[in-house]
Amino acid sequence: MRSISPIIATILIIVITVAIAGLTYAFLSGLFSGLTSSTSNQVSRQSQYISFSITNSYCSNNILYISIYNNGNIPIIINNNTVLTINNGNNNIVSINGNNIICNNNNTILQGSTDTCYINNSLCIYNPSNNNNPQITLDYQGVGNNNNLGNGYLVGYFTNPLPIIIYNTQNISTPTPFQQDIAICNGNPNVGNNFAYVDNVTLYNEINSNGSNILFYSNNGLLYSWYEGQENISTASCDVWWANLPNGIPANNNITIYMEINNNTNYYSQYYPYTGISAYWYCYSEGYTNMSTCPNYGLYDNGQYVFNFYDNFAGTSLNVNKWIDGNSIPSGASGYISVDNGITLEYSGSTSGAGGIWIYTKSTYTQSNPFIWETLENMYGSNSSDIRLRQYIRLSSANTSSDIADKEAYSWLHLAGGIDYGYFSNSNYVNQAPVNFQTSTTNLGFESFVVPAASSLYDYTFIDEQILNSSGFYWYQLSPSGVVLNSNSYTGSNNNTFVLLIQASQDPYTGTTQVNIGWTLVRAYPPNGVMPEIFIQ
Repeated sequence: MRSISPIIATILIIVITVAIAGLTYAFLSGLFSGLTSSTSNQVSRQSQYISFSITNSYCSNNILYISIYNNGNIPIIINNNTVLTINNGNNNIVSINGNNIICNNNNTILQGSTDTCYINNSLCIYNPSNNNNPQITLDYQGVGNNNNLGNGYLVGYFTNPLPIIIYNTQNISTPTPFQQDIAICNGNPNVGNNFAYVDNVTLYNEINSNGSNILFYSNNGLLYSWYEGQENISTASCDVWWANLPNGIPANNNITIYMEINNNTNYYSQYYPYTGISAYWYCYSEGYTNMSTCPNYGLYDNGQYVFNFYDNFAGTSLNVNKWIDGNSIPSGASGYISVDNGITLEYSGSTSGAGGIWIYTKSTYTQSNPFIWETLENMYGSNSSDIRLRQYIRLSSANTSSDIADKEAYSWLHLAGGIDYGYFSNSNYVNQAPVNFQTSTTNLGFESFVVPAASSLYDYTFIDEQILNSSGFYWYQLSPSGVVLNSNSYTGSNNNTFVLLIQASQDPYTGTTQVNIGWTLVRAYPPNGVMPEIFIQ
């Protein structure tokens, strides 16, 4: 075997030593750092990935919570690149920016960990009667995952709440539940202390013609609210709602609720039955004057959720769960009850005897639980002697035809020592005034009162309001906008149970009495008759 000469070996050692030294210098001086970093980043980009799942979603204290599990290999940072979408069904879709998703650790969810986040400004409600099954979808940098909240839930998201402070100035609490009126006016309506309003032209101008862009809620969830309509009171125009406050208001105290206004939103379609509108006003605002031709009469009317008793007489049949009907029709007389998006009671009398046709509530009432009964209506007909509309708070046990027909004997007023009351006319009344009523405070006969003329079946011209409280009975005639036209009262007490009766009737005379009603309701009596005040910040 040949061996390397000493000279060549020495040269090779020198070359190798210089090469190693050069490479060492190059490495230490960073000549290879760009290549090393580039290769490292390429490997890192190839191995990083985003992956997560929503493992749970739930409501607590009306706030929506979602649990997010990060099963990727990089942190998830919830920010503007994140969108949470909630599909409540029925075209009610809520989109929430990531800035309103509040998590721990500065909104950072580390790989392999789970964080439960809450949604700021959300309002999560459970109602077992709802068929909603909201789908919660989270989109983060193009990666998405979803979870179902469960049947019966409804999620709202509100960004512009207006606090409404409701102050009970009286030394007694309101009843529970309590129906609070909330009126937004473009001036001062100059009314008494039984009407709560704010004079705010700017806010008034933001309200839709049918009130659909307004809803009310508290810290405990959405409130049931009923839009009565836009009413002209004195020199002002007011949008009027009734909100059901389930826990009432303590004596000499206040509560805060919130009003959300959104010009581009129809809250009726999204949040019914929490938000609703009078069937009559909804159709009227759509241009209908004949309610029987309005296809959506009662569509969003939620009065039954707001008031203690309510009926708008939607459809073509009487609700037998709410009413009992009856009649006493002597020979030669006739009568009928017709329901067609409103109710008509018509009775045509004869000389053979007094008679009438009526309905009365299945629900009962007592003086120990004060209440207000209101009915939107009109009356007209023709008679050579008189026509009669009787509306009584009436003894529940006196329920035979002979007890009821054209008789005042069992009304609260009569039992308390008063006399008859109602609407009577001793001359023809065919779309003309006046109609007379018999006073409830004296036996001097009839007292003249002008009821505005009705031009048609659905032209409701007045509201009959009857109040029974601890001191006695109050009877008012109001304009459709709530202005007091006339009043009477009677002091007394009676411990019996009563129903609410509406009757078209006559003495033994020929002619016709017709009564037409748009809605009737019962609401709680405010403390000492004073409606709590409202202030909007």
